[in-house]
Amino acid sequence: MAAKIDSLVQVGHGCVVGEDNIICPNGPADRAILEKTVLRAGQVGHLGPLTIHDNAVIYAQSGIGGDVEAGAVMSGRLLSMAARLSTRDHPRSQTAGNCWRTCDN
Repeated sequence: MAAKIDSLVQVGHGCVVGEDNIICPNGPADRAILEKTVLRAGQVGHLGPLTIHDNAVIYAQSGIGGDVEAGAVMSGRLLSMAARLSTRDHPRSQTAGNCWRTCDN
């Protein structure tokens, strides 16, 4: 399956987008690497080059200050201050559902 990228997303120079990703509006910039099965919800920002590893979920309006480990579910102002959410909150939760509807339009 291919990555699902909303029509309003701009992917910056040097970015790598892996398989089965969902990327909602305002896309990755500045040499970001998104590995397989990453959900990057809307209005997520990041600082500098970084890697978001497999199966990570970044909730809307989060700020990423460094690499995101595999399977992480993150939400918050900066990754270093982010609230870790339990995996029961994860399985393609409402944020993912909203992103799918947005991306399908």
